[in-house]
Amino acid sequence: MTSRDHAFDLAWDAVGRSEKSADELRRWLGARGVEPADIDAVLGRLVELGYVSDARVAEEAVQAAQGEKPVGKERVRAKLLRRGLDESLVESAVGEMEHASEVEKALTVAARLGSGTGMAKTARYLAARGFDEETVRDTLERLFPD
Repeated sequence: MTSRDHAFDLAWDAVGRSEKSADELRRWLGARGVEPADIDAVLGRLVELGYVSDARVAEEAVQAAQGEKPVGKERVRAKLLRRGLDESLVESAVGEMEHASEVEKALTVAARLGSGTGMAKTARYLAARGFDEETVRDTLERLFPD
């Protein structure tokens, strides 16, 4: 078995367990001693076959952010950038998250705090979960009308 075959087997096992960005897979293979030329070849082949897709990683992160435990755009953006996705791809994916649905998600998240929670604590809670300033402000206006 050649070093490239071994690298492909390692990568195949990794992408079989969980969706990985190209950068994550590159770092993962590098940490296992795979040569850079082999990493490039294996990544190229897996991308060509459709088993590695940064666009799919971004799409899944946006969908997950709207699931049972919703989070805001800022948290999704930070997570995708940490995963090594290109900034333009991240901005495109996060841009699809509409403000109105962000406020609805923030209202759902804020409801977990209970009705006796003050405005400042609610604002900190939402910001910590990645909701941007505008979303937090609009959510607080709905929760705490004058």
